[in-house]
Amino acid sequence: MDAMNLYVEIVNTKTLSLPSPRGMDTRIKVIATQGFLLGDAMGMPEGLCQCGCNQKTKIIEYNNKRDGWVKGESQKFIYGHRSRLPRDTLNYPRGHKHGSWKDGEINENGYVRIFLPQHPRNSGNYIPKHVYLAEKAIGKYLPPKALVHHFNGIGDDNSPGNLIACEDEKYHKLLHQRSNSLKATGNVNWRKCVFCKKYDDPRNLSMKNKLICHPKCRAQYQNKRYQKLKHRAGVGFAQVETAK
Repeated sequence: MDAMNLYVEIVNTKTLSLPSPRGMDTRIKVIATQGFLLGDAMGMPEGLCQCGCNQKTKIIEYNNKRDGWVKGESQKFIYGHRSRLPRDTLNYPRGHKHGSWKDGEINENGYVRIFLPQHPRNSGNYIPKHVYLAEKAIGKYLPPKALVHHFNGIGDDNSPGNLIACEDEKYHKLLHQRSNSLKATGNVNWRKCVFCKKYDDPRNLSMKNKLICHPKCRAQYQNKRYQKLKHRAGVGFAQVETAK
């Protein structure tokens, strides 16, 4: 049986109305594994959904380069019907063939990422561009815990003089802390009090339980906390007395 006759039989038995590829009829799977796009391979008329449901599609009202739409032509699929076919049979435009391709670069959360699927640090086939440039400069991959710091704080500025390789996250945080101190006070050694949020000379600050603060600010905070707890305890005691 040739492909066209098989297609007619499939449409007549309505086996293509199944909701997902997992429930596909065996005959449809045979066609899919041969790499056919069901509608195109079997001569589906233009204007009908390419999934084989035999329903008419809408006329495209505007051009869309990303999706390959051309104004005046018929859509290939009814909304939601594309997912009825296995993804590897749909011939999606990928990489430089995709309408949104921008030389393999994307901008996410203020950082530039580049398409590099073979890199050991890739996530979704992309890696941070600043990591790639730092590795290119030193001639080898960065250690697993190493990070790259942007000196001016601008994440998408990957100019050579703006990148600093850090051995780990601890050193990276230290650079951020010193940069913030320099911007706020002009002195990289000054630290910020966690309570009043003001910078001061480390000699005027205390560090206890990893909290850097003024002793006076700590005392005020502890006193306010004590008063709140005392008030809550008093309210609770009064409620117990009233219940009795």
